[in-house]
Amino acid sequence: EHESGLSLHSFYLMNWTSFGALCISLLTNPEAQNKIHGHIISDWQPLRHFCLEYLRKIWLFMSVNLKFTDEERSFFIVRSLDTLFKLGQAGKVNEGVFDSKEGVLQYENVWHSEIYERSKQGLSNELKQHCKIVRHPLFNELRVMSTLYPSFPSEREFNHNLVSLSEGRSTTPGSTPFCPILAQFVEDRHRLAVGSALLPDLVEFYLWLDQRLAHLLPYEAAPKLTVDNIILKATKRFPSEADTIRPLFNRMKGLFNEYVHLNGDVIGTGGCLRHRQEGQITKITDDTPVMRLLSTEESLEGNDWLCAMMQNIINLHNSLVDMVASRGLTTAYRCWLPETPVEIDVKEFSQSDGIFSMKSDNFSMNHLFLSIMHSRHQLSMEDPTTSLCHVGPTLQFDMEKLEGDVVRYFIAGKPHLKGVEETIRRPFRFRNLEKSSHTPGTGLAGPGCPVDLAALSQELPNDYKVSLLEDERKGLEADFHNADYNKLSELVFGLRTAAGYLSQNIQVRTDTHEMTLNQFLGDYFEEKEQNPQELLNRIDLKNFSTEEFHTIEGIKIKQLFTIL
Repeated sequence: EHESGLSLHSFYLMNWTSFGALCISLLTNPEAQNKIHGHIISDWQPLRHFCLEYLRKIWLFMSVNLKFTDEERSFFIVRSLDTLFKLGQAGKVNEGVFDSKEGVLQYENVWHSEIYERSKQGLSNELKQHCKIVRHPLFNELRVMSTLYPSFPSEREFNHNLVSLSEGRSTTPGSTPFCPILAQFVEDRHRLAVGSALLPDLVEFYLWLDQRLAHLLPYEAAPKLTVDNIILKATKRFPSEADTIRPLFNRMKGLFNEYVHLNGDVIGTGGCLRHRQEGQITKITDDTPVMRLLSTEESLEGNDWLCAMMQNIINLHNSLVDMVASRGLTTAYRCWLPETPVEIDVKEFSQSDGIFSMKSDNFSMNHLFLSIMHSRHQLSMEDPTTSLCHVGPTLQFDMEKLEGDVVRYFIAGKPHLKGVEETIRRPFRFRNLEKSSHTPGTGLAGPGCPVDLAALSQELPNDYKVSLLEDERKGLEADFHNADYNKLSELVFGLRTAAGYLSQNIQVRTDTHEMTLNQFLGDYFEEKEQNPQELLNRIDLKNFSTEEFHTIEGIKIKQLFTIL
């Protein structure tokens, strides 16, 4: 068993340095970039974001656990790298692959004792010397003088004054430039952070409701059952999910309510195309009716909270991404933007795709923004009404450069998100199927509705009621023998929807009985060249394997009624 010569702190120092060297190699070697894309990171993810995210995590660890200030941490890293360079020149640090554990242990001991401990001790000695100097009477006088100079504004003051300057001086000649990207980023930064953390949980919980409760939840019970009731019932039916769904809902609930709070404790219209004025979103509790979270029909008000919230977050994210993309055509931002804009499905979104992440390194990202603020200001003796302070010498910020930094470090390379209507939203399929059609309760009222079989039997000619042969029946049973209740319910629902189209089509033409289901749908929708699986998606058949899809595609229209 290998006993490391490193402490936890010296290990992270070595890890940060080694990974930093790897990042430099990757960023300067196009061939290496091609190898890492698609295997370690997504094809569309910028490599520098991947490198920065990992390095920031270790950087934050060294700050929190070593209890270093920003300056101390920077001095410590510089001294450690300088020591490493000198040891390498002296031949005391081995390079390449180690032949034995002893070589590894020797290398780790050098890192710990010669680099980490020596740099830390040297920093400590210099800090003690610095403390003696600052206690000199001269520095007391300097501290008194410093009170005459403006203090750096707090984050709240900066936000308030930035918005005021942006609104009041955007058209005044010679005033602080109006920077809309910076103003929106500063105003929405906390909502962006919470939204980026919330969106993946919203998607996961929405899909769970849609897939697990479909065809099980009665329409009449949905307004009465609470989310807590539903989770209890569902976890009894699916015991393997008991340890995941409750924590998922609790995590989503906390972030959901925090996001609502940041929006003034209520989110009104505009969250979703199907959302109405009466359906304002408020905070979720365990006692919230589950109907509030389901995607119901256009005529029903006050529901669809999950999709409405998803769209609200997507709109917030896309507003900044689109603003940068449009301004990037005429500004210096263009050099930081990808040649081809990236657009992803909301189901593929992760926190790292967000503009401002709420991961464990959130403090690091927040600190990065504040550090950028500090680097873009200077003292000025100009008219105090043109700055962020109002008495004596003033602080002025280079707003254009600050906005450029925000674009470069936070927004450039982030993907545009597709809306919920084209990616994830679909009306919930209740147990009593007539209630989940587009015209609830009307039975055979229109195409696309799960048709009533008794009524269909009276309409169909005998050519459309052909029995299955024994081999066909056994083959169909074998293909779906191990299918669970939800999958079978989805299959029945989809085939009944197809029968609804057939019911309408039979009034126009009666020669479709020899077609397969795939051919019929292609002919009906006039999309014969469309992918077969996409045609089946049109009748809500989605959660099947490739082999099962192939079987469904081949169902003959003349046997559809018999199969149902």
